[in-house]
Amino acid sequence: MSIITLNENGQQVIADRVFENIARIAVSKIKGVFPPKKDNDFISLTIKDDEISILVTARLLAGVDVVKTCTKIQNAIKEAIAEQTNIECKIINIEVQGFMINE
Repeated sequence: MSIITLNENGQQVIADRVFENIARIAVSKIKGVFPPKKDNDFISLTIKDDEISILVTARLLAGVDVVKTCTKIQNAIKEAIAEQTNIECKIINIEVQGFMINE
């Protein structure tokens, strides 16, 4: 599924992968956050009725404040998507799967 918006010139279609990539880049800028595996598929996206829901599955660096770090992730994704697409992402869930001892 994709987001379809209308403007005075017609339709604009934004593919799911665009939102996933924006979220992935936003998360990569936050220190102490790692994908659960060695791959980068830690962002899940659902679009229903033109509303975006994102699930980030990650490991955190041992010793970080979990709540503050998860809040940073949510804010970074929300701001990046709004800035780059002008679309508000209302649901950003974080699933912490564990901790890493060192970077």
